[in-house]
Amino acid sequence: MREILAHCKKIGASVMIDETYIEFSDILPEICSIPLVKEFDNLFVIRGTSKFFAAPGIRLGYGISSNQAFLDRFKTNTNPWSVNSLADFIGQHIFTDFAFHKKTQTLVSEERRKAFAELSTWKNIKAYPSEANFILLKLKTDRITAHELFEKCIQKKMLIRDASSFTFLDESYLRFCILSPAHNAALLAELKKWVEE
Repeated sequence: MREILAHCKKIGASVMIDETYIEFSDILPEICSIPLVKEFDNLFVIRGTSKFFAAPGIRLGYGISSNQAFLDRFKTNTNPWSVNSLADFIGQHIFTDFAFHKKTQTLVSEERRKAFAELSTWKNIKAYPSEANFILLKLKTDRITAHELFEKCIQKKMLIRDASSFTFLDESYLRFCILSPAHNAALLAELKKWVEE
């Protein structure tokens, strides 16, 4: 990463890294870009509350940069009421609730590991390793598409994401979010019914 940032700085380019999902990672210290901000003033790291904290409605995020000129320009062009009082109150609490951080990270990590191990035994699915709260899958069968699987799951009030609209992916790709152990087990059972049996 340092080489990329150094090259970008040399050619006068800035880099923005979105770390929205980073709190879910088992290797956060190894992949976190924030320590590089002090070294590279062309780096801007952004994070939000919508994923890890499951709070998309509060519309709260933050950015980190060591470029004072950029920060001054950003402050000058920011709406003075860009954070409402409810988001401000919630933000003051969720970022310091370390018991929640640990509990959530542990739950997602364990469930992601279990789901990946299960999916890796299936012959009609390729599961891609993940450090986020979801797993990307590729169907290795033409019996069903991701969209058809989405329709089957939604009828059971289970949600998967048809990833065919993602760049470079097609109708054989889908992903699902890691939720509670019971939900994950039920979803895997439903997927297995349509993909493996």
